[in-house]
Amino acid sequence: MRYKQLDALRGIAAMTVVIHHLFMAFPGSEAHLNVLDLSSWTFWETWVKYTPLRAFANGRPAVVLFFVLSGFVLAASFEKQTLSYPGYLIRRFCRIYLPFATAIAFAVALFILSPSGPIEGLTEWFNASSWTAAPSSDVVAGHLTMTGRDAHIQLNNVMWSLIHELRISVLFPLIVLLAIWNWRVTLTALACLWLLSEAVGRLTPEGSILASILDTAGYILLFAVGAICFYHRQLLASIAGRAPVWAVAITALVLMAIPAGAPASELLYGLASVALIGAAIGHKNAQSFFTSAPLLWLGTISYSLYLFHLPIVLFTLRHWYGVVDNRFLVVGIIASSLAAAQLAYWLVEKPSDQLGRVLSRRQKPA
Repeated sequence: MRYKQLDALRGIAAMTVVIHHLFMAFPGSEAHLNVLDLSSWTFWETWVKYTPLRAFANGRPAVVLFFVLSGFVLAASFEKQTLSYPGYLIRRFCRIYLPFATAIAFAVALFILSPSGPIEGLTEWFNASSWTAAPSSDVVAGHLTMTGRDAHIQLNNVMWSLIHELRISVLFPLIVLLAIWNWRVTLTALACLWLLSEAVGRLTPEGSILASILDTAGYILLFAVGAICFYHRQLLASIAGRAPVWAVAITALVLMAIPAGAPASELLYGLASVALIGAAIGHKNAQSFFTSAPLLWLGTISYSLYLFHLPIVLFTLRHWYGVVDNRFLVVGIIASSLAAAQLAYWLVEKPSDQLGRVLSRRQKPA
């Protein structure tokens, strides 16, 4: 069972991450603005930072939406699944890891071709979170083994979410069984696990492997929410279908505009994700919007867009920031990222998925 409108939702989330990284790179994202001063509202940065428009440049809610969508879509794939557990793992590995490894190679190539050191005028986020160490064999190996350490995500730091996705994929069949058995008990237990991971995480060195593992434990809840939504999709669609689509959209925007790091923000992003999924599968007007050709195309290339855009952002701004007008840079980066995503989908993502299908069929069905 496939819901094409959810692919479109994933595409919108991927584009939101692109916009988020562009916003974070430019100095306006670090500007300290007084919202009580009416003159501050003449700056577009004020509107992006302090209104629901922030949802369109807020990367963390988009990733939470990815996690909930993954839970929903994976649960749907199990409904008629005849693969063995090893076959399932092989297919997930090919689907996630092979494009990821290619994206790391792409980032290494662009790193080597770019000027080194901080770029004056750009933000601390741009200069301190990516391309901070040369791609030595140890650094590349750390990335490819997905340790989760901060030092091992800096070549293409969108990979932090893929680390959690691949780890949780190993456990996901068990999550599905628990969700089918008793979704209330499962949700309560995983909510407690999330609280525990949050509490212990505060006592754990930031950027360490243990901190990454604790984050994975907490994110299991979001995948389970997606799976539970699938098994109760008719009820979810019915509830969403009765609500005005504008009310669902505004509620989701407000929740996803909450700053990352606010107390329980990721749980609120998860709630917004459930609302968006419900509207996408249960509201006729939303279905028409999410099945439009441009959004379906964006959904098709969403994983490749997510994987390959950040090295393009870093490469372009390192070469041409301060030389080319920022507006042209932004348009060029978005266009280049979309083109690269389409090529990566054809040359890497689709063949990797096909390879996974072939290899998984060689395993005996469960």
